[in-house]
Amino acid sequence: MESDRVNYTFGLKINLGNYESCSINMSYSTDLKEGETPKDGMDRAVEFIENSIDKKRMELKGES
Repeated sequence: MESDRVNYTFGLKINLGNYESCSINMSYSTDLKEGETPKDGMDRAVEFIENSIDKKRMELKGES
């Protein structure tokens, strides 16, 4: 039996200074959990991507 899935893709370009930049691209697909609406699944995917991207951005910029 196939389950419904949601997919979220996000990209970010970070200026590192001195004419250097870094691109971070991330895509996340997940099956909907039992009883979960597509909006709930998408919210979960967006939260996962945003947290992951923010951690990597801080790491690249030397922030804690």
